[in-house]
Amino acid sequence: MSLKMNQSLSVTVDNVLFTIRDDSLHVLLVKRAKEPFAGQWALPGGILDTDKDADGERAASRILEEKTGLRINYLEQLRTYAGDFDPRGYTVSIAHFALTSDFALSPKVASVEEAQWVPVKLLSDLKLAFIHRDIIEDALNRLREKAKYSLIPLYCLPKQFTIVGFTKVMSVILGKTIQRKTVQRRLEQVEAIVPVKGEVATGTRGPQSQLYTLTKPINEINFERNLN
Repeated sequence: MSLKMNQSLSVTVDNVLFTIRDDSLHVLLVKRAKEPFAGQWALPGGILDTDKDADGERAASRILEEKTGLRINYLEQLRTYAGDFDPRGYTVSIAHFALTSDFALSPKVASVEEAQWVPVKLLSDLKLAFIHRDIIEDALNRLREKAKYSLIPLYCLPKQFTIVGFTKVMSVILGKTIQRKTVQRRLEQVEAIVPVKGEVATGTRGPQSQLYTLTKPINEINFERNLN
């Protein structure tokens, strides 16, 4: 639909924040306290404020901080949506997807009644505001594609991690069983993983309890071939 000359235009920023909890991929949703769609679940988002935000990415970071209080490990612009999906007027939504290993929520704004981690597999049971279901689906597809050739799933883990833990994260995100040896071989290919001397994961024993860390930033590591 084209925008008419006398039609108002609103630019918003909407964020899809993923994490891994209880061996399941979760997305953060907030329950709207105000109309439109009061009482419905939605993505944490807000109006682009040109007085505060130099660009969409800074707006996304600010809004996530205000509405969740979480530490965000990774943030990437997803795509831009436009249309009449907001009853208040024609809207342009700049969507981002983000990853975190932080779970403790502490919303700081009145527009949020409640914030909750929701398993992605249960989203079909919820009624979501605006076009947020479509945005989540696009973000999930982006995450899964990037997981095949990069290490960004590590942003869902602490800086020190086990090979077993990372393998579980990969399996959860891709929705299929990934073998530990496969993950270990890929990590060895990039020559950026080192064991943390004298450190093992709590509550585990044997070689699989060894903690590792990276020697270069996660977002600088890509593989030549996708993980099958």
